[in-house]
Amino acid sequence: MFAKLDFIFDKKFTEWMPIWVWVIEHPEGIFIIDTGENSNIQTPGYFKSSGVFANWLNRAMFRFQISREQEIDKQLLKLNIKPKDVKAVFLTHLHLDHIDGLKHFPETKIVVNKLVFLPSHDREAGKRLKELMALK
Repeated sequence: MFAKLDFIFDKKFTEWMPIWVWVIEHPEGIFIIDTGENSNIQTPGYFKSSGVFANWLNRAMFRFQISREQEIDKQLLKLNIKPKDVKAVFLTHLHLDHIDGLKHFPETKIVVNKLVFLPSHDREAGKRLKELMALK
């Protein structure tokens, strides 16, 4: 059991890794798979709404270096794609680094498997997705 929790005490959990987002230009429209992270994640208190443990875990374990220019809306504009022109966003799962760019798609259809969306699967992620969707 302690081996499974070892990552909590590891100060270098992983090397820096990119956060991938896919853009599909299809005859029926432009589709996005996952939305990446946003620069607000570096703001103190960003995780407070997730509860004490999740706030501590996310602050203690995960480090993000995301600039405003790296957010999905700015990256799409470099490809001459406006976020409002995206027909749908497909989410592979509800981790922060996959859903926190949703704020740039307030009018876009969001597609997620209902088994992933069920609170019993990932209660905090489901709560966060509902909060982001409420921004519409």
